[in-house]
Amino acid sequence: DANVLEFMDMVQTWTDDTLIVGHLPFMPRLISGLVMGNPDVYPIVNYPPAGIVCLQHFDQHRWIIQWILNPFLVSEQSNNA
Repeated sequence: DANVLEFMDMVQTWTDDTLIVGHLPFMPRLISGLVMGNPDVYPIVNYPPAGIVCLQHFDQHRWIIQWILNPFLVSEQSNNA
């Protein structure tokens, strides 16, 4: 719990676009914390293993979900090609 809250505080200080790589359940908790302000309001995103979620910094302490990429969709597309 403390790690997610500490990471949320650190992310708020970043000014550059950044890719964060992590594991479950940390990543969905981080997304909930940044979007909802509380990592315990989770999951707000069905975050699959190897998934990608793009967040945009909206205002001082709020983030919004821009898009989500489910790796299973990419796998299905490559199998149909």
